[in-house]
Amino acid sequence: MDVGMSEPRTTTELRTPVLSSIWGQSNVTKAVSSGIFVCPTEGMERAYWHYRTRSWRTVLSLPVIPGDIVEEYVECFCCGETVHPQVVKSQHPSLRVESTTD
Repeated sequence: MDVGMSEPRTTTELRTPVLSSIWGQSNVTKAVSSGIFVCPTEGMERAYWHYRTRSWRTVLSLPVIPGDIVEEYVECFCCGETVHPQVVKSQHPSLRVESTTD
């Protein structure tokens, strides 16, 4: 997609101190799709990233076993406002969505 968007961010949040045990849990947030939608804050068509946060069981701080989806949201590329993914799904069907890997 070429709308002047930067690369999506991927974050990892450790829930267990690294040295406290071999097993732990962390949350990993990554972009799963992108597209164009009408931003509810700005009222105009804007690019967005669709993010999903999933819990992971870790071994030596490395995520190895995927868990449940903890959070899912859509972030407007221009204003940074976050909304529920249903906002994108409920809008006009001609708006495009480009999927990336999960």
